[in-house]
Amino acid sequence: STRRFLSKLDVVRQSVVSIVTGLVLKANRKVQMKHTRRTLLFVKACLTFCHVTIPSLSDPIRRLHHFLFTARISLSLGLLPQCDVLLKGAITTIPDSPPQSLSDESLIPFLAAFISFLVVVPGHPEHGPFFLPKGLLNAIRDREWSTPGAKLQ
Repeated sequence: STRRFLSKLDVVRQSVVSIVTGLVLKANRKVQMKHTRRTLLFVKACLTFCHVTIPSLSDPIRRLHHFLFTARISLSLGLLPQCDVLLKGAITTIPDSPPQSLSDESLIPFLAAFISFLVVVPGHPEHGPFFLPKGLLNAIRDREWSTPGAKLQ
């Protein structure tokens, strides 16, 4: 009898992640992009919560979109370490999701949005400017594609 309630938990997690990212945006508007130590700690805690919660979502495409949206918010606040870790989370989701749960048709538009965002993300200070694009390229190569010939050569 408890299992039927667990199936709805994913919807709750998605809603909570959306609410928490909304809180970050509201906090940002409230302080007009001039965070105090206290508000910055709050925002970082919210982003950390999202980073920890997003991987538990069962739908990979929703997971990818939440990672990207939260990374965009992080970058807009100048929180590059949080942005990097969220983008890495999205990159690792790609090869880990089989084609049955993450179709090529839903992944390709996401990849277009992701690559567009990577253009504005600064390079990694220790690993170089192409750390994330190289990771994405490796993830695309490692992915099991359902469409014949879709895999990069």
